[in-house]
Amino acid sequence: MCIRDSARLVQQTELFERIVKAETPEELIELFEQSGVRTGTTLTLHDIMATELITVRPDTPLKEAVDLLFKHNVNALPVVDDSGRLLGAIEHLEIIASGIPGYLAMIDDLSFLGEYEPFEEVLRTEGEVPVAEVMRRDVPTVSEDTPLIEAAAEMAKGRLERLYVVQGDRLVGLVLAKYFIRKILRG
Repeated sequence: MCIRDSARLVQQTELFERIVKAETPEELIELFEQSGVRTGTTLTLHDIMATELITVRPDTPLKEAVDLLFKHNVNALPVVDDSGRLLGAIEHLEIIASGIPGYLAMIDDLSFLGEYEPFEEVLRTEGEVPVAEVMRRDVPTVSEDTPLIEAAAEMAKGRLERLYVVQGDRLVGLVLAKYFIRKILRG
């Protein structure tokens, strides 16, 4: 499918919504066939993924990871071991969650907390706490030969901002939702 066909397809609102809601590859193929869009060489994540990544190790101090997030203006850092195996990611939400006791998630009305300072402990220990204690372990992964349409459908369905691209369990790239927009809509 050429970029122009992809852009035209996205502009067909009703059809695009049906494509996003498709649950199987067969359903997607049928919708594409119905749309009249030409298909040819399949674009894959390899065509749009970033490969020069800023990563951290599980023993990296939280303070260093937070500094890297802000220095490089990114929302997440993959956590890898010495062989490049993806172990998880440290994202803004994990950092916020680390400052809030787990039991507070079970309470509906937190207005009684008033002056509670949730990040006092994080601020005091961020240089000592390793990323492994805070990172998200269940990150969404895909292979670099995953077709763009399949990855886009997965991201839309799961409301995912990013997919970690792996070969086996080794991190080889990262795909953000904005990469799809840049490649397909702005070619």
